[in-house]
Amino acid sequence: MKILDTPFEYKAPNKAIQPRCDLKVYRLGRGQEMFERRDTYVVVFAEPVGYEGVSVTNAAEYIATQVWALSELRTGDYARVLWIEHYPPGALGHVRGLPEESFDLVTFDWERTPQGPVARRPVWRRVSREWVEELVGEPI
Repeated sequence: MKILDTPFEYKAPNKAIQPRCDLKVYRLGRGQEMFERRDTYVVVFAEPVGYEGVSVTNAAEYIATQVWALSELRTGDYARVLWIEHYPPGALGHVRGLPEESFDLVTFDWERTPQGPVARRPVWRRVSREWVEELVGEPI
């Protein structure tokens, strides 16, 4: 079930343009057999079409760290939040040789700091639109 669908402004160091992405958060519950527990979340952070600021790829750690701070996501179990980076049709139009649209499952190492958990060392794995839609149970 989608619980959030909004533009999301985040903080990133030394950026002339206010960093932002399109953010969707899904809560998975009963019926998603691949998860043992209820209240697993899927966060889809997307590059806005026409946006010329820092890319969601270059800001993945900042986005994850700041989205994690949302009260409903602070489960205490980092494995219960799946992160999907999305470049929708048109967002990569200016880059030659890249697909029209892409989805990547992003995993992070989480570091505990006095200011709270911080996402570090992202790793990307390409996934399909169909995989993501099956995961969340509805069209993206």
